[in-house]
Amino acid sequence: MTETIQHQYRFEGISPALIFEAYMDTKSHKAFTQSSCTISREVNGRSSMYDGYCHAINLSLNPGKRIEQQWWAHEDAWPEGHRSRIILELAESGPDTVLTFTQEEVPVMLSEQIEKGWFTYYWNPLAIFLQSETDES
Repeated sequence: MTETIQHQYRFEGISPALIFEAYMDTKSHKAFTQSSCTISREVNGRSSMYDGYCHAINLSLNPGKRIEQQWWAHEDAWPEGHRSRIILELAESGPDTVLTFTQEEVPVMLSEQIEKGWFTYYWNPLAIFLQSETDES
């Protein structure tokens, strides 16, 4: 049994291009997650995040606008060989960016944990990281 996670996150005063670059750049991704990672910027390229906890294959990349990846986690409750699909869509809203996030085919027993994890381990730290980078400029 699987389900789809959908939510939005508003990055105040941050451009879509900066969000895209931070998510898709190994050095920035490592900085805002405070974990080891290897990020591919190529379609069909593979990425490993959070010290190998999660992995992705880039399905399509539209810089500053959209990231689509096949995604999976290494944890006991994640079914062996199962893949989900994530889509990050970035849209300007005045001086802000609204990220619309969709993750399809999430195992039901993990959906609440994974949805909270996107906020706890990705969106909130990314917003703080980008704000500090913007403040230093």
